[in-house]
Amino acid sequence: MAIGKGAEQRWVDTMITGALVLPMTKGVPLIEDGAVAVDGGRIVAVGPTDDLRSRYRGRQEVDGRKRAILPGFVNTHFHFTQNFLKGSRDDVSLLDWINQVSFPRILEVVGQYRRREALYHHYSVLQGGIDLLRSGITCSVNMEWAMLPDIVDSYEQVGIRAVNTLTLTDVTSWTPEDAVLSHDEYFGLAGELISRCRESKDGRVGFAYGVACPNSNTKELMVRARQHATDDQVPLHIHLAETRYEFDRFMEEQGQTPTAFLESLGFWDRDVWAAHSIWLTEQDQDILARYGVGVAHNPKCNMKISSGAAPVRDMLRRGIAVGLGVDSCAVSDNTDFFETMRTAVFLQRVTTMDPEAILGFEALDMATAMGAKAMKMDDRIGTLEEGKLADLIVVDLTAVNIRPFNNLVNNLVFAANSSNIRSVMVGGEWLIENGKFVRFDEEAMLDEAEGYIAQLLKEKGLDVPSYFAIAQQGKETDQ
Repeated sequence: MAIGKGAEQRWVDTMITGALVLPMTKGVPLIEDGAVAVDGGRIVAVGPTDDLRSRYRGRQEVDGRKRAILPGFVNTHFHFTQNFLKGSRDDVSLLDWINQVSFPRILEVVGQYRRREALYHHYSVLQGGIDLLRSGITCSVNMEWAMLPDIVDSYEQVGIRAVNTLTLTDVTSWTPEDAVLSHDEYFGLAGELISRCRESKDGRVGFAYGVACPNSNTKELMVRARQHATDDQVPLHIHLAETRYEFDRFMEEQGQTPTAFLESLGFWDRDVWAAHSIWLTEQDQDILARYGVGVAHNPKCNMKISSGAAPVRDMLRRGIAVGLGVDSCAVSDNTDFFETMRTAVFLQRVTTMDPEAILGFEALDMATAMGAKAMKMDDRIGTLEEGKLADLIVVDLTAVNIRPFNNLVNNLVFAANSSNIRSVMVGGEWLIENGKFVRFDEEAMLDEAEGYIAQLLKEKGLDVPSYFAIAQQGKETDQ
């Protein structure tokens, strides 16, 4: 388009033009032949290509033809250290899995913290960060056990936006004693982590308190966590009503559901989001809605270990912000967020026998805008609109698995997979560009991370198959 006389164009860092743009903002439809202007790490403008070209000129011009531009996905619940457990036990319930698979590794993680070491967490963030970014996830929770503030260096190395969530637990009949810190240790460590997160590059790393679950925490610790979250002005995350066991135990011992019990402690507020939230009564859902609590729905995890199906349709109808989560690669096995979206849709439809329980657009909303709202980050991310942080993904629309297009949203939700993602931007920076990581050698970093973990687990006597780091072995054979 020719620029009219007297028109002044503003220089911006990046201009993406000619794309199908899905802003995911209310009332803004798909923009065909759309454009996005990015400058200083934020979105400057979104709209028709001709309009933006008349006002902006990019230092980098990106051809968006045959591409879709979406907000980056928001992973509302995740455990990075479990990324090394892909393909592990699929023959046990959650409680057995925790005791037989998870806790032996947690003990090593906490042991490293006590020795002032950080490599397990470091390599988990590197390997997990690569995996998440490949899936278009630009922001993720990392709910993990005691870690040094050095973990923020690891997030910064990868570039992903993260909410570093410190797991709190103090019931030693539930959690091995060696994995438990004193209350003063927890909150002293939290103070160090909060300070380091607030100094993170471009503010990409935030902090949240993470109550492991009502079963594994005393009233005192949960009340203190609630108070510290308020005083420190940080959010609060919790595993809630994940199993029938938890629900039945609270009904038997407290005469209340876990959700009602936490209300009696004054735990709920608008700064809280709860993972799973499967075993909820209608009254429990009303409680969450009343306090503005967000929910992290993890459909693949809940199905694999037969925990149950969360009443997502009913929560949405109550106005509860429900986001999506992978939970962990130990129980979801991959981080493909397109797969997570359609699994959420299918699970709701088959359990409610309602073909409109969740529609494709709602699933995509849960993966972006609503996920950000559930995590209390919707003022910064989740949509493509002026002033928001420039977290976005570029989806290649030429692959056979996704074409032809009858409805772009439905094609994305029901036909796409993570291999269709071409580029990933976080805070205005391309972390993946045209299929390749920009900052580092992806294969070398994966080899280093997986090699370290394989050697460590063998030294600790934990079961590791000979082909655990098979890509690394292949390289050794070739030499």
